[in-house]
Amino acid sequence: GHLVTLTENIFDVADNFPLFSARRAELKKLLRPGFIRLTNEPLATELPENSTPRHATPPDPDNTGKPAGMIGGNSGVSLSLDSTFKAQLQIAAATKAPYALLVTPLNQVISKELWDRVHEVQGTVYQINPPETIETIRILKRPKSAMRVPYIKISIVTDIDTTKWEFGRKVLEAFYETDSRLAPSRLDSDAKIWKLFRGVAACEKYWAKEGIINANKSGRGRVSVKWDCGWTRSEAVEYRYDMIHTMVNQFGELRPGWLKGDADADRKIDWRRLFHRLVELANPQFAILHLFTDIETRDDAFGADEHAIIATDDFLMGPPAAILKDRGIPNLAWATFFGREYTQEIDAEKLRANGFAVEAMGDGHLVTLTKNIFDVADNFPLFSARRSELKKLLRPGFIRLTNEPLNQATSPPVDFGPRYAPLLNGSWVIPTMRG
Repeated sequence: GHLVTLTENIFDVADNFPLFSARRAELKKLLRPGFIRLTNEPLATELPENSTPRHATPPDPDNTGKPAGMIGGNSGVSLSLDSTFKAQLQIAAATKAPYALLVTPLNQVISKELWDRVHEVQGTVYQINPPETIETIRILKRPKSAMRVPYIKISIVTDIDTTKWEFGRKVLEAFYETDSRLAPSRLDSDAKIWKLFRGVAACEKYWAKEGIINANKSGRGRVSVKWDCGWTRSEAVEYRYDMIHTMVNQFGELRPGWLKGDADADRKIDWRRLFHRLVELANPQFAILHLFTDIETRDDAFGADEHAIIATDDFLMGPPAAILKDRGIPNLAWATFFGREYTQEIDAEKLRANGFAVEAMGDGHLVTLTKNIFDVADNFPLFSARRSELKKLLRPGFIRLTNEPLNQATSPPVDFGPRYAPLLNGSWVIPTMRG
């Protein structure tokens, strides 16, 4: 091949951008039209005069425009202060670079921790609505618990090796076996490979696709990884499930796996059967199966204080291992599995004596609060009373949320018609500096 450079020194890009820009524009004219996708050049007056980033001014909150500086985002339904956001915000705090958190309609919840940290570094939050428009609108109120309801949530935290195809095959078969309408219609990977779902056997090469990433900022260290996997259904029962694989990082630390998903709340499906099978396969640290309705997802459902708001966000998300470790269990779900880490906390005989269904499974216990998961919608006072009763039988402080939502008599009846469950859960980050 051929190596083409535009000026004598790479720092001409910073020290003399007009020269670099002119040379690039000139080269584009010598190439086939359409070969290079970007034909325009930035205005040189907007760019830094040296290698120190200029602190650009974010858009006027009363107008729309493209945020400048460092841009962070994630296509998950619920955004929390994860390691990626922490790293970005640390750089923004150290360099004083403007920071913008860019969200889309898919981002339905932003945790209070992330929201506060963005504003601590004088950052801003903008919403963009692709593909209709690329203009951004500043968001002044934190999106809280805005998921479409009702929906079924399953969240399973496990430390077994989830990358083995034997495990993946059994997980996907569990959906088939529970209800044919749960057969995935698409399978994807972090490599953005989409394939029509043609049966379990066709999924093997996508379940834990191998890849290489840089292990440090210098790029000298490289490690082999197994990409996470997700599968969706857009007909009959709409859902999205993701398998974030168990892995050992470059420091030799175990990162537990996380199988999670949201689905239309279809009454004909035996959700307990599916959950039971997945728990059998994963022998998890912790797992929940819950039906979320507007009673628990509305603003400040469990209280308006900071502790309650953060715990509510964690409950809605279905807590991953990092949150369980740092903050503990946010709340009890209709079905909660307590793994070996919680053996000392669960007195199975005591709970059974008080009328709770407790089943020994693997290294832990599965506890359900009522006979049917749809009691959460049909008879929330009963479900709420049972949850409050169970909390009193557990160690004080073991469950973070102690209050129960008020069951408003004026609430509209729960609609279990076709709904769009939260979809497209991946991640994207645009680390960029510009004037």
